[in-house]
Amino acid sequence: MKVHMVERKADGALLLTALIWGSGFVAVDYSLQCGFPSSLLNLLRFALGALIFLLILNRNVRLIPKTTWKKGLIAGALFFVSFYTQTLGMVYTLTSNSAFITATNVIMVPFIMWLVLKRRPDPKTFVASALCLFGVLVLTSGEGFSLQFNFGDFLTLLCAFTYALHICYLNVAASDTKAVHLTFVQMLVVAVIALIVFVLFELEGLGAVQWGKGLLPVLYLGIFPTSLCLFLQIYGQQLTSAPKAAILLSLECVFGSLLTVLFGFRTAYDDNCCRRFDCVFLGLDYGMAAENGTIALSAMALLLMETVRKIGKVRKWQTKNLRRNYSSFSKNRCASRPVILRPN
Repeated sequence: MKVHMVERKADGALLLTALIWGSGFVAVDYSLQCGFPSSLLNLLRFALGALIFLLILNRNVRLIPKTTWKKGLIAGALFFVSFYTQTLGMVYTLTSNSAFITATNVIMVPFIMWLVLKRRPDPKTFVASALCLFGVLVLTSGEGFSLQFNFGDFLTLLCAFTYALHICYLNVAASDTKAVHLTFVQMLVVAVIALIVFVLFELEGLGAVQWGKGLLPVLYLGIFPTSLCLFLQIYGQQLTSAPKAAILLSLECVFGSLLTVLFGFRTAYDDNCCRRFDCVFLGLDYGMAAENGTIALSAMALLLMETVRKIGKVRKWQTKNLRRNYSSFSKNRCASRPVILRPN
């Protein structure tokens, strides 16, 4: 029972992470429209996140082990590449394309775990990943499921691959480390790398930044989608498998589209998600129908995993009880067998 509750807490943490990350799509898109270069945006949000956790840890920063610093350096480098390529890719592609291609990490994770770590996933993991990916495709595609691949899409595909590597690495590295320590080290590493990239390549874009309009979204990104979500991700991945974490985190695309529709943001995300079918069923918009379909497919994928797991437990329980009952029956039968005295 305790193990089941722990799994529920981990799933809830990852689901909340996906929800807040979904809201971050709108904030990132608005910040880019305000002239923030990709490296500067990542520098500000991760520096703010590192500062928040520095205030939380205070003097306990000295107690962070060297192994955590090494793990945080690798994880932070992977995290920077994934965030930087995604943010830069959104300059050249639609937000809907970015959301779909980023979600392809849900398919990459099981294969990376299989090829690199020699951990062959269960067949249900591949089925659930395919269902979830199909749901994201339904949500983010245009008319006729069209998806044009350009330079921004290539950068986003690189983001998906490095993020899949990040999920797999955290699944191994976060098992014996404190989530708070690893979160702080990762954000510090990302902020330092972003500072270097900004100074070397994008410093000239500083004059075009509209600080008055873009500062509030940057603060939101630093506090919630960065600080809180990275902590929740590490906490959740300490208690669940990498493929299941990838499926739950891929729902950020669903939540992102849902929030843009609910709050009335007019972005490229909205344009693709709010097209109508020629035949409207009960007056529902295509965007809402796509979202409901994706949520249903994603929920069905998770339900499939949970059902198969429970069926396996029931079968083990039935087999165990059957063997126990048979053993008890055999003993009772031998004990109740009448003793026949034969004459000599």
